[in-house]
Amino acid sequence: MYVLNKRYTLKLFCRQTDRQTDRQTDRQTRYPLLPNSYLPRSLPLVRAAKGARPRQSSAFSMFALLVAAVTAFSAPDPVHAGKACYSVAPPPLASPVRIESEWTPFIVALSERSGVCLTTRMSSGGSQFDSRLALGEPSFAVPTPSALLRSSGALRYEPLVRSGVRRVRGVLVTRIDSGIHEIADLASLPMVDVGVASSTARFMSIEPQRALRQAGVRCRPVDFGDPSNVLRAVALGRVPVGASIDLIFAEYEPAIRKQLRIIFATRPYLPPPLAAHPRVAPDVREAVAQALLNMQDDVAGRKLLDSVRMTDPVRSDRAEYVEDFSHVPGLSAGCAAMR
Repeated sequence: MYVLNKRYTLKLFCRQTDRQTDRQTDRQTRYPLLPNSYLPRSLPLVRAAKGARPRQSSAFSMFALLVAAVTAFSAPDPVHAGKACYSVAPPPLASPVRIESEWTPFIVALSERSGVCLTTRMSSGGSQFDSRLALGEPSFAVPTPSALLRSSGALRYEPLVRSGVRRVRGVLVTRIDSGIHEIADLASLPMVDVGVASSTARFMSIEPQRALRQAGVRCRPVDFGDPSNVLRAVALGRVPVGASIDLIFAEYEPAIRKQLRIIFATRPYLPPPLAAHPRVAPDVREAVAQALLNMQDDVAGRKLLDSVRMTDPVRSDRAEYVEDFSHVPGLSAGCAAMR
């Protein structure tokens, strides 16, 4: 009896071992890109016909390629191996895809010219961008002047360089076929939804909202993430009026821009600067700022500066933004105060 039980136990053990080996082999065949420690522990076993080529999950292949791509692009350039890297947060003035296509080549070139390892830190919209600035996350950023002036103490970003020729206006836009030609045309409506870049990003947004309130228009802000989305929302009829930026309006898709009309514009203001967090060492700040200024000395550099709206860069400081925005109204002047 003991022998029979022993033989049965040995036979059962061998079968279980074979199954485990087959399962491990099957996982290695279907998922060859990852080490054993990353392989799923429980997988439905799909046996291929004898002699057939093993099939690999297309979803897993895409995931593996994405991981490899992110790793490759986030890793420091060999030239900067061993150096500390500094993140640069571009302004969320358009879709993340467009912003990344415009700013990544510029940041790569700025990194090469300055000798400082720089990486792009993208944001999904104005709210996320403002939240990261409030936490002091990016080393360098291109904040809206209102966000720049709100920061203080250890989280106060210091302007380094800005465009010397560009100025920015806040605008109110409506559809060209809406019958709205001026702000007074909105006064008869019981409540007007106003598209804004974000609930916290107030650059060139509060003053147009104040103009609505001064004309007797009851309004409430609707967050669309960035000034580009505001224009699209108005064109699609999601809101009757939107607060955006003339710079974005002028560069927007012609097919959508021709559907819109500007009914109000603020005075020109200083554009967003490249600013540095206080933790960035002075020599690193200077290297980046000087490399940016030197870009205007060659054709390739000027093309990159134009692509990120830093044409003819000049030195900047906090004092000139404090003076330029000294009369800008606070939150109490916006539509949100009417809720």
